[in-house]
Amino acid sequence: LPPRRRRVAAAPSAMVVRIRLARFGRKHRPFYRIVVADARSPRDGRHIERVGTYDPLPGPDGVKEVRLRSARIRYWMACGAQPTSKVAWLLGKAGILPEQPRPEETAAPRRSFSTLRLAPFVGAVGEFRGVGLVRRREEDELDS
Repeated sequence: LPPRRRRVAAAPSAMVVRIRLARFGRKHRPFYRIVVADARSPRDGRHIERVGTYDPLPGPDGVKEVRLRSARIRYWMACGAQPTSKVAWLLGKAGILPEQPRPEETAAPRRSFSTLRLAPFVGAVGEFRGVGLVRRREEDELDS
């Protein structure tokens, strides 16, 4: 048998820490926890500390709820943690950071009506109104 190779420990690298949103809740009812996590960990994966919550759906009074542990957020930012754009915007609204511009949406761009494929509707009886096929009654069939 060949001798085993020893693993050489890599030099400790600086861990990039982010303050970001982790999604909870259910489908179409999002609820976010504001967490401090390693940048390499998944969005809803392991985190170091939970420092707040954010409910993007307005309550009956029309207010979106944000709860922050500002002392811990200031501590982590002093340690070098970098907030994501959405969290920086929330922290700006709370007065922890200077006001930030509203973050840009990262969702895929919606296709316009003109780029939709209409091939399945070619030759169908009726007219296409963007939502679906609207069937027209043939008067000849209904009169008899």
